[in-house]
Amino acid sequence: MRREIAILILVSVGAVPAYFVTRAVAAWNRRTDARIAGEWYRRGQAELRAGDTSAATESLRRASVRDRGNPKIALALAQVLAAGNRDGEARAALLRMNETSPNDPEVHLELARLSARGGDVKDALLHYHEALNGLRAGPEAEGQGRRVRMELVRFLLDHREGRRALSELLVLAADAPSNADSHSELARLFLEAGDAARSLEQFVEASRLDRENAHALAGAGEASFLIGDYRSARRYLERALELDPGISKAAGLLETTRLIQSANPLALRLPSDERMKRLLAGLAQAAKRLDSCLEPQIGLSASQRSGLEQLRAEVESMLSALDAKGRPRDPDLVQDGAELVFRVEEAASLSCGEPTGLDLALLLIGRKHGGGGA
Repeated sequence: MRREIAILILVSVGAVPAYFVTRAVAAWNRRTDARIAGEWYRRGQAELRAGDTSAATESLRRASVRDRGNPKIALALAQVLAAGNRDGEARAALLRMNETSPNDPEVHLELARLSARGGDVKDALLHYHEALNGLRAGPEAEGQGRRVRMELVRFLLDHREGRRALSELLVLAADAPSNADSHSELARLFLEAGDAARSLEQFVEASRLDRENAHALAGAGEASFLIGDYRSARRYLERALELDPGISKAAGLLETTRLIQSANPLALRLPSDERMKRLLAGLAQAAKRLDSCLEPQIGLSASQRSGLEQLRAEVESMLSALDAKGRPRDPDLVQDGAELVFRVEEAASLSCGEPTGLDLALLLIGRKHGGGGA
């Protein structure tokens, strides 16, 4: 018995240093693996910056094998797989990470980008929001959250999800940085999302913060134009072109705005002679547009041609209702004539292509039903 006890004591005494030796060796191995993994990681990052995704993938795989529990390496590997269009492998790697770190915003952001690239709006939206929800509080996180939400807005706009994009833009606008660039960026996105009124607000704020910002003024002019406020549009556009005559879009919009203001027969406070002059000019332009559409070389269907010919007859009838001095016998003729011009321009735009110049101005006047002061 004593002999067995003695042997047990000896074994126990020997096991203690063996245990510590084993722990030390294991720790040394982990440190070695971590060091080697770090070297492969840095090498992979350098290869990625050089544009060699294939070599970067191999280097980061080796880093991952050496240090499997390192989330930074695992995320980098998933990112380089995505960069190499190996979306299936990237998604699998990210989903494994998501199982162990379900609230990691970086993982959700990469999953969102993969879904976005695949056109899966629902899944992308889910992961973008998870990424936003996973961000911690603080100035740095706020900046990151703004960038992520801006990326989400652009994705939604690219996929014609205007209403969802507007919801995200309203969140961005609520705490937008007070500088002209930020407000101009929001304004352009609101415009793309179809909200010209909010776009105008942002462009006006941008121009208030930077009074020499020609592009913000041009944007305010465009937004005002889309709303139908042609008086304000002209003011903004003229000021923008004073600052920068090279803004071609602003120049085109200003030309159309001036045509609208000079051609509208239903504008307020017009002398009767001027009102009739504008109506006659509009009818003449409508007839010209119809004659161009009815040329034999224009490939119209039988129903299109019949409809345009009917409108041409109506224009002739309207013109015959005016006396030699251009005065209407019927007091309602101005309103009826303006509506006829609009119907002509609308039908012609559908059958013969988008209008330009005075035809575009007449079409927009009709859509605004005279504008009440354009």
